[in-house]
Amino acid sequence: MYRSKLLTNPWVKRLMLFLGGLMSCLSFAPFHFFPGAIIGFSGFFYILSKSKHPIAAFWQGWLFGAGFNIGSLYWIGHSFITVGLWYAAPVGWILLPLALAFFQAIVAGLTVRFSTSHLGRLFLFCLLWSFFEWVKSWIFTGFPWNLIGYMWNLEILQLTAYVGIYGLGALTILVLVSLGTLRLKPIILSAIFFALSWAGGKYRLDQIPTEYTGINMRIVQANIPQQTKWSKEKFEEYLNRWIAISNLEAERPLKAVVWAESSVPTFIEEYTSIRNSLTAAVPTGGVLILGGPRKIKDEGENRYFTSTIIIDETSAILATYDKTHLVPFGEYMPFHEWLSLKKLTAGDSNYSPGTGLKTLNVEGLPGFSPLICYEAIFSGEVVAKDSQPQWLLNQTNDAWFGESFGPPQHLNIVRTRSIEEGLPLVRSANNGISAVVDALGRILYLIELNDIGFIDFDLPKPLPKPTFFSLYKNLVFWIILAFYGILFIIFNRQIGRKND
Repeated sequence: MYRSKLLTNPWVKRLMLFLGGLMSCLSFAPFHFFPGAIIGFSGFFYILSKSKHPIAAFWQGWLFGAGFNIGSLYWIGHSFITVGLWYAAPVGWILLPLALAFFQAIVAGLTVRFSTSHLGRLFLFCLLWSFFEWVKSWIFTGFPWNLIGYMWNLEILQLTAYVGIYGLGALTILVLVSLGTLRLKPIILSAIFFALSWAGGKYRLDQIPTEYTGINMRIVQANIPQQTKWSKEKFEEYLNRWIAISNLEAERPLKAVVWAESSVPTFIEEYTSIRNSLTAAVPTGGVLILGGPRKIKDEGENRYFTSTIIIDETSAILATYDKTHLVPFGEYMPFHEWLSLKKLTAGDSNYSPGTGLKTLNVEGLPGFSPLICYEAIFSGEVVAKDSQPQWLLNQTNDAWFGESFGPPQHLNIVRTRSIEEGLPLVRSANNGISAVVDALGRILYLIELNDIGFIDFDLPKPLPKPTFFSLYKNLVFWIILAFYGILFIIFNRQIGRKND
């Protein structure tokens, strides 16, 4: 009797929804405790399956989403603390996660509004959840961070080579909520899917070994504090640290040394003396790939870019790439014409977006696609359409996020791009986590968070043939959503005829 009253208590139910969302976050890096997501999502769907009113369901979804987003995105608040805006940290910790929870609220409200049967509700929920994950990934410049497909281990992530992360998410949500149906068939089918996916991924990993190009490179991780990164007084000290690590003896001749995003925080195109000093870090017969700002005069006004820059032994700039997908509030202030606020990064001027993704080609290196910071989190948008690179380069700076879940989650997200595209990934992060990832997402080498060091490695080869996803992108994802839609219509109509 007591248990029955407890479960029907509205405040207990609200607490369970919020805690269920929090528990689901344990499935993401660094824990990858997927039972947490199964318990959280199944409990959420069980409560939703009993709901009769769309407005009540809307707020149930919002409560679950609040816990889910706060637990998985709290690290955003650290970026404000890093630049001394501690009073603004609740925007990242709480306000932004609560705003994003309206995506989950809409899913719940629409599910209850339009479903008339239990199984109809199941498939409509899976369709809407998957669709709104995709919507969240492009609306308002997009933020595809805590997609549920990222909860899986490397074996099941192999599915993204065929269906992409959105397709994997669409399959995952059915697995997660099946227990909440309290029906044997969905639960058994979900268990079979999980077992077959793991076995298939394991087989793929066993059958495709890592192959290497014979091209030796070095990643440098200098661990420069974000608070003093742009300090003029510290510029020479920090630059010397990058150069000193780059100059440490290598076992084999290097073709390239790779530094992180904004590793040289000045306009090297304007300062010959700085470019000349950088040549000390260029390996003999090789290149230095660094990150830094660029300035271009356009119709009498300066435009600023955050860029990848390649220089050789003569200090000549061989190639550049300007970041295309900028971070709102971090690299530019939306509506800056009306708001008297500054972006979080250094400098008073907003950065401008580049002209688009490109493949950089320099002598001695296979062509590569540069991806600066969170550009690498956008599935299907990491390779230029008119050229096929042989590897991906991710230069980033996760010093903004401290010792939070942000850096390990970021690494797990970007390595999924390797699986999707069948391309190895080289990742240089200022304070970590720097890594070398092969074309199946295996992490071959890494430097832990906040360590200073380097990785010397033989660049892995791409897969000999393009992956299905690299050719057809989200085709399978839309097929899955169409399948959910058909099943929803079928089960809803069946109930309707019975009611007639």
